[in-house]
Amino acid sequence: DTLVLDIGGTTTDIAILVDQAPLLEPVGIRRGQYKSLIRSLKTQSKGIGGDSHVRVEDGTIRIGPARLGPAMAFGGLSPTPTDAMVYLGIMDHGSRERATRGMKIIAEELGCSPRDAARQIFTTTCSIILDQAFKMVARINSKPVYTVHEFLKDYKIQPSKILLLGGPAKFFAEEIENQSGIETRSLPGSTVANAIGAALARTTSEVTLIADTEQKIISSPEENYRTSVPWDFTKKDAMETARDLLYKKAVKQGSDPGNMEIEVIESQEFNVVRKFSLQGKIFRIKIQIKPGLIRGFESMCKTLNQAEET
Repeated sequence: DTLVLDIGGTTTDIAILVDQAPLLEPVGIRRGQYKSLIRSLKTQSKGIGGDSHVRVEDGTIRIGPARLGPAMAFGGLSPTPTDAMVYLGIMDHGSRERATRGMKIIAEELGCSPRDAARQIFTTTCSIILDQAFKMVARINSKPVYTVHEFLKDYKIQPSKILLLGGPAKFFAEEIENQSGIETRSLPGSTVANAIGAALARTTSEVTLIADTEQKIISSPEENYRTSVPWDFTKKDAMETARDLLYKKAVKQGSDPGNMEIEVIESQEFNVVRKFSLQGKIFRIKIQIKPGLIRGFESMCKTLNQAEET
């Protein structure tokens, strides 16, 4: 089981892999207080990152969730964890002189040296990120676990590895490993890992099909598809029609015909009964091209690793 932490300037996004497969939110994501039926990867975003606003409140360091601009080391006006890393020499970019000014601001309010202030900021940032990650693990372990491949009955997540990506990821790796006691490393090309992931992702498409044998109509409104069907139209026939529509749609959107893995998201069948007599059936089918990676991604990742080592 692997924790994946995408540490950016404003937020840290958290995800979990089980046997290399990401966890799934099968019954729909939430947007604030609103529920949806949109299936999604199970991720969590927290307002803490390299450029989070650092200040002192009631004698205690507070970090995030606001971002007031870039780090002082890069021309900003407010202290950030990035400034702490530049001051401590963990990060070798930016202006150490400007970062020092930021650490002096925090040090004066804490009544300590700039180095102690910088160290507190850095360790607190890592601690907050880990705390949020393990709270997410605890919440997941209180509910059924789904991955994009399967449902895992009574499975409990126990992270044995942490992978970091994002702009400042490699600078956090050592401290996060020290605090968590879990093997931690930043990904090759961590600063552009999201772009690489998007480039290597398989094109996915989805089709919803509804057939009513009483009305003798089959339709897929999103695909502008509607036609008549015979009274003996079956669920198998509906599935074949849905697959044909999905294949054509996926190819049109750029999918590789030889790299399509189709999965059924929803398959329902209802009897239409009138005056105690079966008049027909309604079938509802939803299928998609399963999310994954394009063919040949292994060689591309190997090339990336070699470039990183060079």
